[in-house]
Amino acid sequence: MKKFLILTSLSILLISCGIRTGQVVTENRLNIQKIQLGMTLEEVNHIMGTETFSYNDYTNPDHKEQFYIKDKDIMKIYYYWTKRNASEKLSENEKYTPILFVNGIVGGIGWRSFEDAVKKYQLSITY
Repeated sequence: MKKFLILTSLSILLISCGIRTGQVVTENRLNIQKIQLGMTLEEVNHIMGTETFSYNDYTNPDHKEQFYIKDKDIMKIYYYWTKRNASEKLSENEKYTPILFVNGIVGGIGWRSFEDAVKKYQLSITY
C-alpha cells in the first residue's frame, strides 16, 4: 500500500509538471502572435509575461543575449519556449522562438530574423 501511494504521488507530480509545461508552450505560442515589429520591450514583457515557474526554475523568456552593434546600438535577443522537445524530436534551439530588440524596440521575430541579424551585424553566437 505504501509503495502504491508513493508511486501514485510521483505519477501525479510528473503529470502535473507535463501539463504545466504544455500550458507554457501553448500560451507562448498564442502570445507571440500578438507581438508586432516596433513594440517596446515593456509591451512585449506585458504580453509574454515574466513569470518564473517552480519546476526547473523556468522563466519567461527562457534565456536572453545582448550585443553591442554599430558602436552605439544594443541588440537584445529573448528566447521564448514555443515547442516541446519530448514528442517533437527537436534540437535545443528549435524549442524556442527568438524575439530581437534593437534599442528596446522589436526589430524581428523568429529564426529567419535571427539569422538575418547574425549576418547583417556579424554577431558571434555559439549555438
